[in-house]
Amino acid sequence: MVNNKRFYRLVSILLIAVMLLQVTGCSMVTGKGKSEEVVIEAMEPAEVYKYSFDAIGGEDVMPIIAFYGPATSAYSYNGNTLPDYYSEEFFELIAGTGINMIGYNGTDYKSYPTHVVKMLELAEKNGMGLLVNDSRILTGDLTIEQIDTYINDYSNYPAYCGNYIKDEPYHTEYRNTADKGVFVEDFASIFTKMTELGHFGYGNLFPIGLGPDEAYEQYVSDYLKLCNPVYLGYDLYPFNKEEGLQNSENYFKNIFVMRKAAEEAGLPYYAFAQCGSQWNDNQLHFDTEGYYPNRGQFFWNVGTLLACGAKGIQYFMLIQPYWFAYSLTEPFDFQRNGLIGAWGNKTRWYYYAQDMNAQIAAVDEVLMNAANVGVIATTEDVKTHMGDAGEYLMEGTSWRELKGASGEALIGCFNYQGKTALYVVNYDMEYAQKINLDFVKNCNVTVIQDAKESNISGNNLELTLSAGNSALVVFE
Repeated sequence: MVNNKRFYRLVSILLIAVMLLQVTGCSMVTGKGKSEEVVIEAMEPAEVYKYSFDAIGGEDVMPIIAFYGPATSAYSYNGNTLPDYYSEEFFELIAGTGINMIGYNGTDYKSYPTHVVKMLELAEKNGMGLLVNDSRILTGDLTIEQIDTYINDYSNYPAYCGNYIKDEPYHTEYRNTADKGVFVEDFASIFTKMTELGHFGYGNLFPIGLGPDEAYEQYVSDYLKLCNPVYLGYDLYPFNKEEGLQNSENYFKNIFVMRKAAEEAGLPYYAFAQCGSQWNDNQLHFDTEGYYPNRGQFFWNVGTLLACGAKGIQYFMLIQPYWFAYSLTEPFDFQRNGLIGAWGNKTRWYYYAQDMNAQIAAVDEVLMNAANVGVIATTEDVKTHMGDAGEYLMEGTSWRELKGASGEALIGCFNYQGKTALYVVNYDMEYAQKINLDFVKNCNVTVIQDAKESNISGNNLELTLSAGNSALVVFE
């Protein structure tokens, strides 16, 4: 006959043991049969390089800059005139993309001061910043006092974020195919004086692959040394009709060359995402031959930049110049490129950017205050696809609380004020997939995906990510 007291006591002991195992699901058994908790020590907070703009919300807000804003134009076709880009309705349309800063625009303060002032007022009203295009300051022999006097005409407007100086300055060793007056040294004095005045001077460099790699690195080095900028930026558009993603090795090589140079200079780096294709600087007439990137490619483009530590995202382009819409069989193709077509229409990239920018706004407080320490490629295919990432590609698929990962992903590893943060990108641009993260212990994490936040506890995490999509994981 069973002794009830002994039976119930035994059952109680077993229940308590089970409960303890559940609570300490992160325990490890030692050689002596004892268990000890896995402890992940906090990191020393790392220095983070960023540039803040009060107009968009300060140091915790990531700059999302769109290149090619409103331009003065009275162009019309068959009696149909292009929309008024300086209207309240149009600025509401721009703000609807989720960008927070209008970059280069074709409206020169020297010729159209009232238009620029109106843009500054409309940008402020719609929660955006604006970079001013003022050709008066683009003369290398101006004194710093003269530049300051010119800028004082509009720098008191709350939406003012700085001045456009030069997109893609040429270099004598890397790109020596232009006439005089467009080289790095021609703008060095202007950039330097802007920095001394405490203003943001916009300058964007050519991408890698247009000459020898060593010449490109010299180009970047000379720009930093001569111009004393406040950030480092470049443009590379990786998608085309024939190949989809073209030359992924150069795509990642450019990221890591820029990132290393920016870190050594103590600066943030910004990079471009591609909105459409078939740019038309030569103003030719041709029929559109496909649209790139699609949604998965667009999300992958932005997500990989975030995972690799970019502190600013730029879009090319915001508003389609009308000559970028020239066609043969039809007068125009207003769906070819741009977040907004020249006719004032929303393109597919408008909606892609809305969703991606909502995610950026949800994660930027973490990413703007986190230092990227490297990236993990979860498969050999991803690693091979990335090419030579050098010191930034981490060994294996583990780091701190992360024991391993499965699925095809690129994972950015961040020191977030001493805590672990991961930015996980579905590397597949065509299909959704599950990315599984295994932890060395039971962890409490905050996950931000599709701009929605959730709190999860456990020793593993399964993320279901649509094509090219990404999520932020922050450990308590």
